[in-house]
Amino acid sequence: MFIPDRMYDTVYDIPDTYFTENGIKYLFVDIDNTLVPYEIQNPTKENIDWFERMEKLGIKLFFVSNNGIERVKKYTENLEYKYNADIKKPLVKRYKKFMAENGADAGHSMAIGDQIFTDVVSAKRIGMKAVLVKPIKDKKTAFFRFKRIMEKPFIAIYKSREKREGKI
Repeated sequence: MFIPDRMYDTVYDIPDTYFTENGIKYLFVDIDNTLVPYEIQNPTKENIDWFERMEKLGIKLFFVSNNGIERVKKYTENLEYKYNADIKKPLVKRYKKFMAENGADAGHSMAIGDQIFTDVVSAKRIGMKAVLVKPIKDKKTAFFRFKRIMEKPFIAIYKSREKREGKI
């Protein structure tokens, strides 16, 4: 439950073939530190280009964030994608409801985020693929430093598995 299916440096590094080979039709993406640092309020040109790349692959994009509604609204205000703020990852009740409301099934869905204990765990609990990306700009609070330390063993297990299977 704590091991991502794949890890990449950024969302932009995920090959199109990974989405197509896994039959991904629905993509649930975290915003902060996955797409932009916390202090960046709007999507970047690189974000927009990536969203368009996902659309060309036939993937329906959604934003799922533990951040508050004002933050998520600000980021998405000029976008036509649905979002759910304060979704309370790794809890899955609101997440599952959001998926159902949008016709997304776990078997054709993937979550992308920068945190194991929220993004990866919630995706795994729902039964969808989970991709972990490196945080763009980590928070320096004691809480976040502690979380990153606690993630290290799971990242090591992932890397060991990938090495054993000849993927890295």
